[in-house]
Amino acid sequence: MTRCLLIFLVLLAGCSTPDASEGTREVALKYINADVGTTGPFSKRNPKDLEILSPSDRAQASALLDRGAVGFVIYAGSRSTDAGAETCVVLVQNAKVVGDFRAAPK
Repeated sequence: MTRCLLIFLVLLAGCSTPDASEGTREVALKYINADVGTTGPFSKRNPKDLEILSPSDRAQASALLDRGAVGFVIYAGSRSTDAGAETCVVLVQNAKVVGDFRAAPK
């Protein structure tokens, strides 16, 4: 009986733990203070997400990603498929925003 209770408590604890990526997304959205579309989280493994940035901003964002930050592309429109809707890349690490880079003008 004690073993069944212990297994139940472990499963319950696992189910109640919030997803880390969603918590990080919430930090980024709270920072922006708007109901906007996002993609992410992403890391250094997919540099395509940084293509909207200027070369100097891209280098700074890459350095932050190398140090463990995760990024989100924040869109001005409600859908990520809106042409030209990308507005910025927000980088979060340890529940804090460590980078905010605006998209380079086209």
